[in-house]
Amino acid sequence: MANYLGGATPIGSFADGLDGILHRYVAGGNLYPGDFVKMNGSVTQVSVGNNPINLKQVVSAANTTNEGYVGVVIGKMVSTNRSGASPTLDTPTGTTAPIASGDIVFVADDPNLLFMIPCDGIVTLANLGYNCQVTVGTGSAGRSTMKVNSAYLTAGTNAANAPLRILDIIDAPDNDGTGATSGTVVTAKINNHQLNPATGVAGT
Repeated sequence: MANYLGGATPIGSFADGLDGILHRYVAGGNLYPGDFVKMNGSVTQVSVGNNPINLKQVVSAANTTNEGYVGVVIGKMVSTNRSGASPTLDTPTGTTAPIASGDIVFVADDPNLLFMIPCDGIVTLANLGYNCQVTVGTGSAGRSTMKVNSAYLTAGTNAANAPLRILDIIDAPDNDGTGATSGTVVTAKINNHQLNPATGVAGT
């Protein structure tokens, strides 16, 4: 398989590029960069500079579950001073600590975004266009362990509320272009997006 960063990484958009894709949320539990997350209905008041602001909470996607996502964690805010409020990928080598509950996180939450993400099994060209769930996994080396649940990419299991849709296989020299090898990295879009008015559509 291709040796990409763990979890999901934004690589493009059906809209106009990647500008303006990040928004601030509050971690409602431990998170890692690359995690798919969902809003849990709670709001937390935090201070940014001298100003209190209200931010929606996000929590990790559930393991092998049909549900809505709001986006992917990119990193956490490393300073709440007005002059230093900037995102960081938060992926230093050897760091295993997660982004902690209560931290301000930046989430790529545009419904038009495309992500690359590895699979936990074999994905073939025949699976493209299907919806799927994610396997959350356990443990981390500073990055998400989430992967496409390839067992879900079969006819008859593609519910409209499935979180992701698989669109393509990443074209790279170290990635299996036929999708015949376990661990293939694919392009995915959030199908059941919490910022969309519709739940999603069944995969075809």
